[in-house]
Amino acid sequence: IERIEVLRGPASSLYGADAVGGVVQIFTRRGAGAPRGYGGAEIGGYDSARGDVGASGTSGPWDLALSLSGEKSRGVSAIAPGDAFGAFNPDNDGFRREAGNAALGFSPAPGHRIGLNLLETRLRSQFDSTEFLAPNFAPDASPDFRNELTTRVASIDYRGSPTRIWTTTVQLSRAVDDLTSGGTVKSRFVTEREQATWQSAIALAA
Repeated sequence: IERIEVLRGPASSLYGADAVGGVVQIFTRRGAGAPRGYGGAEIGGYDSARGDVGASGTSGPWDLALSLSGEKSRGVSAIAPGDAFGAFNPDNDGFRREAGNAALGFSPAPGHRIGLNLLETRLRSQFDSTEFLAPNFAPDASPDFRNELTTRVASIDYRGSPTRIWTTTVQLSRAVDDLTSGGTVKSRFVTEREQATWQSAIALAA
């Protein structure tokens, strides 16, 4: 991540109908400077571990940033004994996450850039809950409840200043969220979003 910007207040004209109270925008890092690689690893309690590798840099009009990361933890029980709703299960509720990101840019002239961004994340997390299944419909907290979520995002954009006072951005993107959730009985939710955005700004004075 290069930076995070928080925009307070309604901005639905720029960010869609859901942006009625504000926007938290995360900017992924672009390649800059001489090509270089990096990596890191961490371990901790509850069988927790985290690692990431990547490379970034520029070569002539091209810039590239690649990253792969993973994280896992055995976790603890998500609900304590004596839960009022009978959802306690003594199993550990851990998680595992993997992510990959690729950002490629081409600058045909100063002040102009065409970019391609690809992102995929996979999350498998455990949680505690209850089911009410036939024939007796009694609450059952014993299943191993899990969420399995895969998110894929692809976008292509142009950002530049065709004239001294005019700056414009054009972006096409597609995002897919695929979530399977539950214990003995699982539900699947697939959300697809395709978006085209054109934003222009004209500076009439300094």
